[in-house]
Amino acid sequence: IRCATAQLKADIRIPNVEPYDSQITASHFNYSQRFYVTCNRGYVSYKNTSSITSPVECGQNYMDPTLGEWVPFDLNTCQAVKCPDISDYINTEQAVAYKADNRINQKQYSEFQSSSYPYYPNRVYIKCSTPGYFFDDRQFEKTIGCDLLNGSLFEGAWTGVLGTKLSLLKSAQCI
Repeated sequence: IRCATAQLKADIRIPNVEPYDSQITASHFNYSQRFYVTCNRGYVSYKNTSSITSPVECGQNYMDPTLGEWVPFDLNTCQAVKCPDISDYINTEQAVAYKADNRINQKQYSEFQSSSYPYYPNRVYIKCSTPGYFFDDRQFEKTIGCDLLNGSLFEGAWTGVLGTKLSLLKSAQCI
């Protein structure tokens, strides 16, 4: 069983990793052979969230066991760092996180995709849950961003964005 390396160099690129072409010198890898990639800032290994180095391995194709296939099969070997639960930072009785966007690729998430909110490098937008209400500082919206905790490569932390003071968000009242 073999996995071709040409597709990794040209057609299919491994997302969210630093350049890895120099590690691939052979035309193929045999079954169970692997190489390691270094995840970009804000991303960690899918196998070990305390590591920024992640394996890509030649495995067996499930449909045709005579063929090789890269593992993970979708090549998402690095996953975004997760931030703590948003409800720990906002007054959930009065406010709600209602949308988010990825500040790198501009992908947007609606209120129905809230499970995607707490990941690097997303910004999350918060508003009063009652229509027509605004925060006690007369703003209609607050913004927080998921970033890396100072000094960490693996741990996410929320930060205030666009003038939002994270320390005041939990006690903010809607009027």
